[in-house]
Amino acid sequence: MMNNRNINASGKPETISTTRRRNEAAALLREKRDQARQRFSALEARLKDFSNANVSYVSVNGISMPVPR
Repeated sequence: MMNNRNINASGKPETISTTRRRNEAAALLREKRDQARQRFSALEARLKDFSNANVSYVSVNGISMPVPR
């Protein structure tokens, strides 16, 4: 069976420094993505805490208002 992978023969060979730079850039991107995910998760948790507050609704003159318990 023939090998159907494409090989870029015209490309420059990779050196250790170029590989290291590309890996560092990828690691930095993953770290930024993880930090953004952590910030979003923390904000989401705070909003859920605020939305699950103990409140009851009181109707005054046809207007309902939330009142903390």
